[in-house]
Amino acid sequence: MYVFAVENNEQLFIDFCLESDRNALLDFRIGLEDPQNRLGSWKGNNYCQWRGISCNEVGAVTTLDLHNRYPNNRYDFWNLSGEIRPSLTKLKSLRHLDLSFNTFKGISIPEFFGSLKDLKYLNLSNAEFSGLIPRNIGNLSRLQYLDLDHLYYLSVNSIDWIASLVSLKHLVMDGIDLSMSTILNRVAYAFLLVGKYQQPCDRRYNSGLHGGIPLGLADLPNLQFLKLSWNNLSANCSQFFRGRWKSIRVFDFDFNKLDGEFPALIGNVSSLTYMRLNENQLVGKLPESLGQLKNLVRLSISNNLLQGPIPRSLGSLQNLTYLEQSYNRLTGNLPNSLGELSELSFLDLSFNQLTEIVNETHFLKLHKLEYADLFSNSFIMDINSTWIPPFQVKFLYMGSSHLRPSFPTWIRSQKVVQFLDLSNASISGSIPDWFWETFSNLSWLNVSSNQLKSQLPITFNKFSISLLDLSSKNFEGSIISFSNNVDLVLLDLSNNKLSGPIPKTIGSTLTNLMFLSISNNQIQGKIPASIGNLLSIKVIDFSNNSLEGTLPSIGNCSHLEASDLRKNNLFGTIPNDFDLADNGFNGSIPASFRYFKAMIQVQRENHYLFYGHFNRRNYEDNLVVKVKGQDKNGSVLEDISKLGQLSSLDLSNNKLSGVIPNSLSSLLFLGHLNLSNNKLSSKIPYNGHTATLEASSFVGNLGLCGQLLDTKFSDDDNGDLGKETTLDEEDNNDEENLIDKWFYLSVGLGFAAGLLVPFFHVGNEKIFERILFRCCG
Repeated sequence: MYVFAVENNEQLFIDFCLESDRNALLDFRIGLEDPQNRLGSWKGNNYCQWRGISCNEVGAVTTLDLHNRYPNNRYDFWNLSGEIRPSLTKLKSLRHLDLSFNTFKGISIPEFFGSLKDLKYLNLSNAEFSGLIPRNIGNLSRLQYLDLDHLYYLSVNSIDWIASLVSLKHLVMDGIDLSMSTILNRVAYAFLLVGKYQQPCDRRYNSGLHGGIPLGLADLPNLQFLKLSWNNLSANCSQFFRGRWKSIRVFDFDFNKLDGEFPALIGNVSSLTYMRLNENQLVGKLPESLGQLKNLVRLSISNNLLQGPIPRSLGSLQNLTYLEQSYNRLTGNLPNSLGELSELSFLDLSFNQLTEIVNETHFLKLHKLEYADLFSNSFIMDINSTWIPPFQVKFLYMGSSHLRPSFPTWIRSQKVVQFLDLSNASISGSIPDWFWETFSNLSWLNVSSNQLKSQLPITFNKFSISLLDLSSKNFEGSIISFSNNVDLVLLDLSNNKLSGPIPKTIGSTLTNLMFLSISNNQIQGKIPASIGNLLSIKVIDFSNNSLEGTLPSIGNCSHLEASDLRKNNLFGTIPNDFDLADNGFNGSIPASFRYFKAMIQVQRENHYLFYGHFNRRNYEDNLVVKVKGQDKNGSVLEDISKLGQLSSLDLSNNKLSGVIPNSLSSLLFLGHLNLSNNKLSSKIPYNGHTATLEASSFVGNLGLCGQLLDTKFSDDDNGDLGKETTLDEEDNNDEENLIDKWFYLSVGLGFAAGLLVPFFHVGNEKIFERILFRCCG
């Protein structure tokens, strides 16, 4: 608590206010979902030291800044979500409110924001709010900065309230549905901003403006600001820039359908400072005339079809701070002239076909560079081992470059780097001893797919790392142990030569872990019981090791989506509370599979699997359950037709009886079927998709006949054969009709996740036989 030299009554008043602000913040936090505990510092009395909080001289809260600091890094698990509670209105001195780049999942902007009358700064951009913008935002007469950029299906029915924002200096409403407003009748030709949100990179969900862009816009000589991003508008880019623009400064057409070649006349638009053409359909080469845009500060042209080399003239853009050209088809070498861009802080050339040698000259004057992404090209880094770069980057992605042959020593100079990707970079030898000490502040490290032969550090106690990918081929030693203060989200140690046990405390120290893979190593011992404490875990892969013993109870892992325990020496039974979805696994394996909620619904996008999202590769999309040897009774249900996306079904080598349902022929995606070596008895359906299957799918069932097997029997015999192969009723009850339970499962289209349940052994006796489902997508 703060102490001030004031009279008693005033001191009591201040104490009351401070306690009120603290209580308001704590109440506000209750409504938030904070999966990575970003607000872990919100405890104790000194709330002015809490993360995102600033106070004035008497300790009253003036700033609440909870924006996501990592919006450009291909994953979203640092996002806050949940409810915005009205306790914010009790922060009487609040001047600055920033909730941008979070994930509020379509909730409305709260009406009570309009009562924060002293607010000067409000930023809700890219935070997934939806619905109508509250009209009472117009009550914020002191507001100077309002950013509602790219929200989630946000709309207005009137913009008259904007006129009440008499102090406003900065307004962004890109991505807002203005179809019900009167903005087009009021727009000044000096400022034009129209748009509507669409789902990124998926034009099926684009519901913004459609049609051609009027070329007459290019004949407005006073137009300074033109922003039509996130629509479905088309135009020929070359024609568009043949107009009389003399004053245009901002040109933003992200996520549209501009086509044709990049305009060769672009150099005539000399006043241009900001140009965004990401996610269009531009073709051809980048013209050398780009170098004439001496005022250009930002050039973003990612996700197009541009080819050819990067123009050398770009090196003359001395005001350029942001250069983004990723996901094109650019070829050739990197111009030496780029090393002259002394103001450049952001460089993204990833996912192109750039080649040739990169040396110190390419970075000669890049003193301000903070973000460098050269991922997925074929650069050959010819850099002297004694080179000291002129920059201090925070984000360095050099995966798929050739950094050969040994670990690059110049990286040691990068003291502030937080995200480091050296994957698939042709590095061999060992990681130097200085590495682990120098980069103890990393948030993300990926050195996978190299030929490194290092001993892993025994502990990572000094690290604050969140993502650690050391999947390679030659790391040796034991699994790293971590201290309690590590907020690790992803740990991939797969495909190495690690040995020894899994640390017993792994589940109690890595409580935020979402992805864990130690597959293809030489790990021994038991799976520790603390695994059940991984409350956020979504993927566990322990396959291809030498683990033994029984599977511990992991009933608290309610978010688990994919598990692979194949090729170990585990035995016993799966615990009754083994939960692989959203709570609900009970009893034996067969009965519980009906509760795979993560796979019941058809999903058109992967809400999880961030592993592929940031690491440019997805986890294997299959579901395999292997059930060996034990008598499994029951029949193939007619309900199997409900598995409309099923592409592979293997029920061979069991004791299934009864008939093959005709509904099997309706499974249009079924490419592989194996019902061999059972006790099925019926005429094999020979219609629809079933007619395309092979005879080998049905052999070893003495009671089957039909065209596929070239055998016949009478209808009367069919019933008798069915009775002969049916096992006794008691066994049926004991097994709880295995197959009956199985086919409550429905596999979702394109859902890239899977479950791989291990072989279980009791002594030398095999217990399970194979049942295979494979997702289609």
